[in-house]
Parts: sequence; C-alpha cells; structure tokens
Amino acid sequence: RDYDIADNLKKAEAKFTEATRAAPQFASAYAGLGEAHWAEYLANNNQGEIALARAGCAKALQLNAQVAEAQIRQGTIDDGTGQTQQAQKDFQEALRLDPQSDTALNGLARAHEELEQPQEAEKVYREAIQARLYYWANYFALANFLMRRAAYAQAARVLEDGVAKFPANSFLARRLGVAYF
Repeated sequence: RDYDIADNLKKAEAKFTEATRAAPQFASAYAGLGEAHWAEYLANNNQGEIALARAGCAKALQLNAQVAEAQIRQGTIDDGTGQTQQAQKDFQEALRLDPQSDTALNGLARAHEELEQPQEAEKVYREAIQARLYYWANYFALANFLMRRAAYAQAARVLEDGVAKFPANSFLARRLGVAYF
C-alpha cells in the first residue's frame, strides 16, 4: 500500500503484473493489479487507468468469482465512477463471500450514504466497527459520517470510544477536537 509514496504505485503495478505472469490463474493478483490502477487514477486523474482497473477486477472475477477482494475492488471502482447502485451490489456480494470484511462494510455504508439512505449507512458503519473492533479507521469512518450529518455529539461519543481504545492515535484525537468545536 502506501500509494502516496513516490513510485510505489508503479512498483505495485509492476509487482502485480509480474505475479499475473508467474501465476496466470491467481485471481488475487489481478484484483491487486486493479486496485493499483485505481489508485493511480485517483493520484493522477489519468482516465485510462479506470479501464485498466476494471480489466484487472474483471479478470480476477472471471478466474474466481469467490474472491471477496475482487468484488470489493470492483465496488470501489463502480462507486468512484458514479455507479453507486452497482457498487452496492458488489459490496453485498463481497459480504456474502466474507461477512466480516470491514472494507466491504465501509464501502457498502458509503454507497448507502451516497444513495441518501442514512439510517442504513449508519447501521453498516457500526457493523464495520463490530467486525473489526480494534481498527481505528472504522471509528473514524463512522464519526466522519455522523459529522457530515451534523450529528456532532454522536460523532464525539464514537471518537471518545476510539480514543479510549487507541490513545496514541492522533487522527482520532484531532477529529475529536473538531467534533467538540
């Protein structure tokens, strides 16, 4: 990961391409390649990367439709290109394959939010926390959702819980300050 570090995207693309050549039936390598191309698109707004990202995910799903990470990556691309209803389906399929995937849960929650289904979005963000209790970013995601809804007191409670579990996490502590303000 660490796609924000210079050259890491190109290195990731090269490694995943190498993996697909070494093991052409390895669906996860294609899903990773799709993710790397999507990150490249996000970093540089190169429209051509979208097609490459979709191709990587499509190949992964063609090889093995039971790979949750490929469904998640496809959902992320669909969501990022405005195909939110399809993204919902992708994330739901990923959750059928891996019911405890907090990544799929957060993607599904974002899709619900974008489709103006806030009650369902909040429920799913909370499920993501339960799926992976000791991962700070799930608390951050729920708190950000609540803050976007102007539910600052609720967001503060979520962040207080997160800070209690992760006292050294500056992201949660700073966000808590924003919620209090």
